[in-house]
Amino acid sequence: MQWKNLIWLFLVPVICCHAVEPAIQRESAAANSKPAKLDIMERIASIGKVSPSKYGIRNGCILESRIRSIRFKDDQTALVDVGRKKQVLIQLRGKCDGIKSEGFMYESRDGRLCQRFDTFKVIGRSMPCVIDSIEPYVNIEDTPKIKK
Repeated sequence: MQWKNLIWLFLVPVICCHAVEPAIQRESAAANSKPAKLDIMERIASIGKVSPSKYGIRNGCILESRIRSIRFKDDQTALVDVGRKKQVLIQLRGKCDGIKSEGFMYESRDGRLCQRFDTFKVIGRSMPCVIDSIEPYVNIEDTPKIKK
């Protein structure tokens, strides 16, 4: 129990310093009149303007040749690296138990991975997991910044 009290002794000064630091940074940024970043709502609005074709998505499909890697975040969501610092989000129709931890393979038609038609399977199991959607993935930190 004593170690918990020691943690508070170290954390309180750190938390206080971090709380004061952003206020100082805001004041210095305002004084320097540097370009302002978009606020969070403007960034979210800009995400809706993303063109799927710029990510290689056409008619709900992506060419296998564009796929650099596929990494499952959980048993229903995968991030696909399509090169040029772009990623695509694949959502499976339902939870596909073990796909993240046990590995997977996918079946596609005509060299394309398509929503509603193509499937992933957990290695060692025969039950297919159907792709529900394929959409551009945009990290909110990567959205454009404008000058004000």
